[in-house]
Amino acid sequence: VVGQRLALGGPGSTRPRRMDLVPEAFAAGPFDGQVLVGTDDVLRSRLSLVDLARGCSQEVATSANVIRRATLTPDRAAVIEFRVNRETRADLGVFRRPLDDRERTTRLLEPIAPDAHFGPTWTTEFAWSVDGRMLAVQSCGAHACRTRILDLRDGSVHMVADPDQGDLVGLADGRLVVHEACGGMPCAVVAVDLDG
Repeated sequence: VVGQRLALGGPGSTRPRRMDLVPEAFAAGPFDGQVLVGTDDVLRSRLSLVDLARGCSQEVATSANVIRRATLTPDRAAVIEFRVNRETRADLGVFRRPLDDRERTTRLLEPIAPDAHFGPTWTTEFAWSVDGRMLAVQSCGAHACRTRILDLRDGSVHMVADPDQGDLVGLADGRLVVHEACGGMPCAVVAVDLDG
C-alpha cells in the first residue's frame, strides 16, 4: 500500500474534500460535522479533527506508540485510543485522552490476553451504546472476533469470545450486534444478550 485517499463531504456538498493519507491511517466519525483522522509516519502517530464546514483541521494528539484506532466519546470531551508498541506491535491497551488536557491519558482496558482460538489480532474496532454508557472494543483475528464491553459507570468489563463471532455492528438495548464469522459475504447478523 502506497497510501490511502479519504473523501469527506456532507449532505448537499457538491465536491467532497479529499485528503491523501499515509499507508497506516484511519478515519472515524462523523461527529457533529467533524471527522477524526489518525496517521502514523513511522516515527509518531497523530490524531486530527477535520471540520467539514470550516474546511480546516486541528491536531489533537501525538504518540510515540502507534495509535491504530480511535474514536471520540459521545460528549466529545475525550478521545479513546487503541495503541500498539511501535517495535513489536504488541497490544498496549485502550486509553482515554481528555481534549482539555491532552497530555494526560488514562488506561481504560489492559491488552487483550492471547488466545490460540482467535490467533493474532489484525483489527480493532470501537462502538458506543446509544446512551453512551458502554463502549464495545472488538479485537479480530483472521477469522473470528472477541469483544470486550466496558461499562463506563462502574468500570466493569464483559467479554464475548465466541469463535462464531464476526465483525461488530453495534450495541443496542443491552445486546451486542455482530455478523457471524463466515467465509464470505453476506454473513448473518446476530445479537448476543449481554445479561444472558
